[in-house]
Amino acid sequence: THSDYLRFPFLSQTAASLVHRFARTRLSVLVSGEIGCGQERVVRGMCAGAEGACILANAAEVNEEFLANKNAQLSWQRGQLGRIFVVEEIEKLSVPAQSQLLNFIEEVEARSINYRFLATSKIDLLEQVYRDEFLEGLYYRIATLNLKLLPLRERRSEIPIIADWFAQYFAPLLELSRITFSPGAKDQLRN
Repeated sequence: THSDYLRFPFLSQTAASLVHRFARTRLSVLVSGEIGCGQERVVRGMCAGAEGACILANAAEVNEEFLANKNAQLSWQRGQLGRIFVVEEIEKLSVPAQSQLLNFIEEVEARSINYRFLATSKIDLLEQVYRDEFLEGLYYRIATLNLKLLPLRERRSEIPIIADWFAQYFAPLLELSRITFSPGAKDQLRN
């Protein structure tokens, strides 16, 4: 619906619809796109709507000690609501860290613990797999569902909708009345 789309105003209507569908699954999701496409906001939105806890980690934090700590926490979490483990900017993981994360995911799956994995990337990870710069096994574990966010320059027709959303969001914060854009202003924004 239109109101669901406006909860993610920086996304295309198609992408916003997919976010809502993907958020209801238990499958791993990779959200990718150029800088500024809103990957982090998407996964945080998916976490906000989920039951259970969400563990956010930047790729720089993921190392053997970090994963061992998370693995130890799992032993007392059986039977609790699901957990979502998010790795932001996963493309920045070193090869050893990729291997450690893959081992962690496999251990979690083997223990049948109710965990779900989300990841963000600013580059095409599948291309990195083909160039042997990203582990194939890890890619297929984290990219069961894949959502590629298009940059705004490829969605010019949606710019007026997004501008309206931001205007209505910021108007009360700036103590302004309802803001509207003329057709000419909308054309200039699209260009």
